[in-house]
Amino acid sequence: LCAMSLMVEVGESQPGRMTADDIIAGTRQVVKGLEALRSENRGISQRLQEALIQGHGQEEPPGGQALQLLEEKYDLVRKSLEGIELGLGEAKVPAVLSPSNASPGLSQQGALWGVRQRCWLW
Repeated sequence: LCAMSLMVEVGESQPGRMTADDIIAGTRQVVKGLEALRSENRGISQRLQEALIQGHGQEEPPGGQALQLLEEKYDLVRKSLEGIELGLGEAKVPAVLSPSNASPGLSQQGALWGVRQRCWLW
């Protein structure tokens, strides 16, 4: 999100343009999908980890690559989970900036400034 900018027109919308509410609704759908994907990947990760634990306790035949393949799959799923977690974190930013979620005394511009500050720290 830090590398991207999001322009939202608040007020009367023009045909073909998304309103802030449209973006927030779409973002909520994306979050639900990412949460489901995270849950599925956590299950896969757990099963792979259990298989790796069992595999390390057994002797592998010479030239066998099954354990190595399991480790590669496990690493790929872990990287996928990291990306999903990052996506979930970024998807929450538009909701925070939504005018309907604004805290008393905290302007939308102030919230945007805080996001920009965090982006520079990453």
